[in-house]
Amino acid sequence: MSTELLLLGFIRATASELVKQVDVPVLFAIVCGSSAGVAVPAEAWPEGLAGLQLQNRVLLGLNESDGVLPVRTGTVFGSAGEIQELIARYDSEIRRRLDLIAGKVELGLDLWTTDSQATCGPADGPGRQYLRRLCGAVADPGPVGAFCVALHQRLTEISAESERLACLRPSTVFRASYLLPKEKVEEFKSLVTGEVGGMNELGFLITGPWPPYSFSCLELEKGEGSGR
Repeated sequence: MSTELLLLGFIRATASELVKQVDVPVLFAIVCGSSAGVAVPAEAWPEGLAGLQLQNRVLLGLNESDGVLPVRTGTVFGSAGEIQELIARYDSEIRRRLDLIAGKVELGLDLWTTDSQATCGPADGPGRQYLRRLCGAVADPGPVGAFCVALHQRLTEISAESERLACLRPSTVFRASYLLPKEKVEEFKSLVTGEVGGMNELGFLITGPWPPYSFSCLELEKGEGSGR
């Protein structure tokens, strides 16, 4: 029987009892110092979309209760001891990031136009770099570009942090993620709806609330954890 463990994220050690409240029996916490890893036996976890959906549900529940730092999807370790060694190595960074995201969620915003003007350059590069490359390599000098800049500025004023992302479709003119205090979520949605509603040529999609993937995902060194 395989002993490989799938690591989902990190929480405070004081919140490790919350793992037992998540309706996933195979889930458990591996405590080391002031932090804990949230893990499951890799062979007991569904693959593909079902696994991603379950992981998101688990992380969202833990983030709602206290706060959670997601790790790259599919990060597998050979034993609980390896995860404890990892936590010990990154303990101060884990604690710093948990403090940053406490009481907050992530919302995503996509804006698109039917005239296919692009404000974002094409994304390139593998993995997370591909998804997180900054927007704006090709500037839109027209009113759409100016509107996106002004809207982003207003949204950052109610956000703890924000990050502009690469536009993955030709018609997309703006993509960004925002780290928001939970009590600011409805204000964010109202602001976007009110502002974009006056731009007939633009459509928009707000996604989330999500666990704070864009602002808390701990990047492991090469060789620390393997892809599933």
